[in-house]
Amino acid sequence: MTVDLTNLRKESRQNGLNRSELDDDPFKQFSLWFSQVIKLDIVEPSAMSLATADENEIGIRTVLLKHFDEKGFVFLRTIVQKNPNKLK
Repeated sequence: MTVDLTNLRKESRQNGLNRSELDDDPFKQFSLWFSQVIKLDIVEPSAMSLATADENEIGIRTVLLKHFDEKGFVFLRTIVQKNPNKLK
């Protein structure tokens, strides 16, 4: 069975992303994007993939965004993590 998903990303192909249109403040820009996602009525808009890396290993985990402001992002941590210190 083959499913064609090419039409799912129409908006990003039509509008693109231009640096000149981005806010200089990355937190303000993220806030704008996040508010747009909230309006889409997505089941879990705060679910994100968070990647970390060091000299030996690359890791990725799904996290839930709990809070964000101009100081940074706060994620909910799961009880079982291989190395939670990588998120500090």
